[in-house]
Amino acid sequence: MRFFEFSADLYHPAMAAGILAGLLGGMNAGNAWAQASYPTKAVHIIIPAGPGGVTDLQVRLAANKLSKSFGQPFVADNRPGAGTTLGTSLVAKAPPDGYTLLGMTGSFTTASVTYAKLPYDPVNDLVPVSQFAVMPYMLVINPAVPAQNVKEFIAYAKANPGKLNYGTTGMGTLAHLSGLWLEKLTGIQMTQVPYKDVAAEIGDLVQGRLDVTLATPTNVLGHVNAGKLRGLAWTSTERSRMLRSLPTTGEQGLPEFTVIGMMGFWAPKGTPAAIVNRLSAGIREAAKDPEIIARLGADGTDLVGSTPEEFRKIVVTEIDRWGKLVKESGMELLTE
Repeated sequence: MRFFEFSADLYHPAMAAGILAGLLGGMNAGNAWAQASYPTKAVHIIIPAGPGGVTDLQVRLAANKLSKSFGQPFVADNRPGAGTTLGTSLVAKAPPDGYTLLGMTGSFTTASVTYAKLPYDPVNDLVPVSQFAVMPYMLVINPAVPAQNVKEFIAYAKANPGKLNYGTTGMGTLAHLSGLWLEKLTGIQMTQVPYKDVAAEIGDLVQGRLDVTLATPTNVLGHVNAGKLRGLAWTSTERSRMLRSLPTTGEQGLPEFTVIGMMGFWAPKGTPAAIVNRLSAGIREAAKDPEIIARLGADGTDLVGSTPEEFRKIVVTEIDRWGKLVKESGMELLTE
């Protein structure tokens, strides 16, 4: 067998350039084909929290829809620890090929500003893919607190500085920073009581060992309807369909205090734009699924489905808002 023998006499710069261009073109075509055929295997969605919670349910419902849409398994993978930073770090350091995603709540933005040092850069190491859902929060108290509305609550808190115990699900969480923000806006002083899980927190609120908290309707609405807890206001811009009779904080003279929970998806930095856009389109499709809307809507959750750029703007705005609050409050940053 004879192999082609290269002759210097045949060499020409233009020919060499053409060969190189052809090779590069073939590589680019290969990359484009790989992205167009994505995914070709299972995609893992890391949830930096334990199973059974609201976020877990939202991610799993979205994952099921994505599996059907893309024809490959989208697997929800719970990786709790270190205040959500463990699972988030795993995604930030994963290969940017679209096969490892992050699904989590607004804790992504609060953790970004409350930890002294993170093993990842929240803005530069992760790419927003799509905001999937938003959830209303309710400012709720134990009925022993003599207040029927936000105005009366603030007046009582001012008359009793430091007396009210404010429950949160941990330092640096959305509830914690919301409490700091409420104090800053109104001039009241409360004592934060952090809990390891929301069930223990709400249990103490019902028993009267805790005075006030900010919670999703899933966790408190049943107690409110039973008269065991008293809702003071929705902290969203509009009243939630879960309890239309309850006014918002804005309707009660505190429009600045708007807190809305969110859940979305991120990918590692460097993930090809074509893959990010395909994922975003799939998530937007999932957000329109009637079964998912009905299932999550029963808990007061609204489905969104955003473009990567729309989600990025929300993330950056939230990080900036909470970052300023942490700095102005003088809060000691967390180390673990």
